[in-house]
Amino acid sequence: MGSKSKNITEFITDQDYEQYLLDITGNRYSFASSSNRRYNGVVEEGDYYQLMPIYKDDGFFDWYTSERPEDQFFVAKSDAVLKFVQYWVKWSAFKRDAL
Repeated sequence: MGSKSKNITEFITDQDYEQYLLDITGNRYSFASSSNRRYNGVVEEGDYYQLMPIYKDDGFFDWYTSERPEDQFFVAKSDAVLKFVQYWVKWSAFKRDAL
């Protein structure tokens, strides 16, 4: 009796990710895709995902792209979301400490 395991990310839709990001950041983001990315100065071909604001956000996206100029495109959407949220938490702490 064999069972086929599935990765949990197979069950998460783009809408789920968008709602998750809205709940955490208060802003709306969606996925953009690219057939290549620059990583450590090297252009790599493949399918890559990046998060982009649907509307102008509160400044986080500009900061994120300046912090990670070549590290915004990921093979998996889940990795893009995880890194995006990780940096959003860091940025939020900077903002909070500046008050």
